[in-house]
Amino acid sequence: MEAHLNNIITGVIATIIFYVFIEHILPHITGYITKIPNISGTWERIIDNGNNGYAEFKIKQTGNRIKANAKLHDGNQVREFIYKGFFYPNQLILTFEQKDAAKTNIGSSVFILDSRNSKLKGKHLYYHHDSNEIKTLDVEYQKILKS
Repeated sequence: MEAHLNNIITGVIATIIFYVFIEHILPHITGYITKIPNISGTWERIIDNGNNGYAEFKIKQTGNRIKANAKLHDGNQVREFIYKGFFYPNQLILTFEQKDAAKTNIGSSVFILDSRNSKLKGKHLYYHHDSNEIKTLDVEYQKILKS
């Protein structure tokens, strides 16, 4: 019985160590080896649709792994999107889904980081429920500098 309990405890500890290595240490090692810049912070894009729309994109980077959220402000409506993905030298690859949506809005995004590390330019690819079509959207985000 005691040997069985020791095996369970050893397995749990090994799982925790493996998780910490895969989720936290390995991304930092990958980021260091590939010498990718840190793009954590707030990014913004203006939406030219007559409603004074804009999107605020907050990125959290751990090595080459990215977690982000975006708030799309369009007139009186605010929609929030959750992103996950990877950042490789100058390439940001993400999947996203709309938070708290009546219909699940999901898609993917690919961005290129400019040489000054201040602009992300790319495309969103997503399924549009109302038109029943796959659509693309050209987007460009500007890094908001801390004051």
